[in-house]
Amino acid sequence: MELKNFIDFAYSMVNMDEVKSGKFILPKEIVFKLNKRNIGNLHKEIKNEKKEFNYDNLDQDFDVDIFGINFKFKSDE
Repeated sequence: MELKNFIDFAYSMVNMDEVKSGKFILPKEIVFKLNKRNIGNLHKEIKNEKKEFNYDNLDQDFDVDIFGINFKFKSDE
């Protein structure tokens, strides 16, 4: 699970012809249920991109805004 995959997913949704023409409205929020290891890896990658180097509680649920869509990452464990 890599941050790039979620960014590509959000980018493709935002740039769909149906979205641009107003036929399809983007969701305000998407929830992903992941195991704690994937949440930790993804959370660390996001913190690195933001230049935040406090790695406490990486396996906790978190949110991030990608192209105006709130991506919620929750543990399935």
